[in-house]
Amino acid sequence: MFNQLVKAEDKQKTVYYFYDALGRRFKQLVDAGEGDKKQTTFNYYDFEPIQDGNHYSQPFRRYINGAGVDERVAFINYVVKRPDGSTSLTTNPKISYYHTDYLGTTVAMSSHSSGQRTSAFTYNEFGISGEEDSQPFRFTGRRLAAATWLYYLLPSCSWKVYADGPHRILLDGLILRRGVFFIWI
Repeated sequence: MFNQLVKAEDKQKTVYYFYDALGRRFKQLVDAGEGDKKQTTFNYYDFEPIQDGNHYSQPFRRYINGAGVDERVAFINYVVKRPDGSTSLTTNPKISYYHTDYLGTTVAMSSHSSGQRTSAFTYNEFGISGEEDSQPFRFTGRRLAAATWLYYLLPSCSWKVYADGPHRILLDGLILRRGVFFIWI
């Protein structure tokens, strides 16, 4: 079919990915064991992502896209962190703007309310960034799945998933990388 990653597991968690008939990833399920499951849904307009939702399909991230392919303009975040470390959804979201380089790589985000830079990103030659941030679009404008630290490329662009670690392209089939199994269909 589309040769896509459907399952990744390590000692702490198992991640499942689900795809629609066009090959777009529409759901991610992270199972950390003992009933600790987190589901994320992905909504698209054509092949451009417009919204991420929780298991109730409530949006917690929205994206404003530009005219070009993979051109992100703004990121709307509905998630707020509480003092105890838990998260909840808010009706007063934070809006941030993308700043990208000539490859489409996100190099910084700035706040809508203050206009100040809120985060900056640097990458190694394989697109791995050490910075933590809630926005998922990073190297060359591609989505970084934080659960597996793999970049997801839409089927209209490529069929390869790039990985960190030994710095190689993951190939077809079943691959063992540092104790993590990757299974494609």
